[in-house]
Amino acid sequence: MGMDPGLTGDAIWPLVQPAGGCGLADDLPAYHDDGWEPARRSGMFACCEAPGTAAPAKGIDAMANYALLTAVGRDRPGIAAGVANVLYQAGCNIEDSEMALLGGQFAIMLLLRLPEGLTSEQLEERFSAVKQELGLWLRLTDIRPEEAGEPKPDRPRHVIHVYGADKPGIVARITSRLAERSVNITNLHTEVVPHDVPLYIMIIEVDIPPFVDEGQLRAELEQIARQIGVELTLKPKPDARF
Repeated sequence: MGMDPGLTGDAIWPLVQPAGGCGLADDLPAYHDDGWEPARRSGMFACCEAPGTAAPAKGIDAMANYALLTAVGRDRPGIAAGVANVLYQAGCNIEDSEMALLGGQFAIMLLLRLPEGLTSEQLEERFSAVKQELGLWLRLTDIRPEEAGEPKPDRPRHVIHVYGADKPGIVARITSRLAERSVNITNLHTEVVPHDVPLYIMIIEVDIPPFVDEGQLRAELEQIARQIGVELTLKPKPDARF
């Protein structure tokens, strides 16, 4: 593939840690030995809890209202702060969060717990000024309480690492085989690292169903990787998050 041998294995991972500049401070994802750790409740989001309330417990309140907020807009300082301030004033708790800068567009996904008496339609109305000021597309979707929690998988999740020269078809070939084998993707991150030969990185977190043989799946994915000309590993992940 013409790759620098020094960029294979663990040596490549420091190269793909996301850079700052998105207005997120310490809420950017970070890479650890066992995968990517997404933006979580820290720094800025510590102030987004409803006034006078503590951080929500790990369990889900079956009587509470939940909603998924998605927002996209051209990247600029203040997007995260603008969204967070509206939520703070509305008394909402941020249960979980993902944010990313892609192609000059800043994307936000937030799982929210709404205060009693507030509907997602009413909350969306409170974003009118921020949407106009920041040029955001924003939508709120109701989430049932039983869907708001992340169930603990019966089996450890697995992580697939793919890296090699950038070329078309890497994502399509790997994810198609996972779909054919009924393997559910729970998180996926890709990035192209500038180098003499651009290095393509893909990290996929998956749930392998009990009826799928892990060894056979690994062999099938490795065969596809050889056909494409990339390196691939599949290993269990004790911690079920990136």
